[in-house]
Amino acid sequence: MSAGAAVLARSGRTFHLASRLLSPRMRNDAAELYAFCRRMDDLADEGAENKAEQLQEVLRALEEDPGSEAAASLGWPVDLEERFPGIGKVAVI
Repeated sequence: MSAGAAVLARSGRTFHLASRLLSPRMRNDAAELYAFCRRMDDLADEGAENKAEQLQEVLRALEEDPGSEAAASLGWPVDLEERFPGIGKVAVI
């Protein structure tokens, strides 16, 4: 089970059940994207003093190059960018 699938199974019960209707590859992609969104939501909800700065760092990395090492180090699943060019730009919106 991938890390994204583990996050999906643990925190996205309804989405996890719905993901069973997807092909295995699409299910994995959806799980990775869900895991990234979950991390960003947790970051926004946490009481860290610098959460605005951290979120800005993620946005900058996605706007500059969603396929970069910087984006990957922030939890963005860069392999999705390879299969779905431009998805990182959509995530910023």
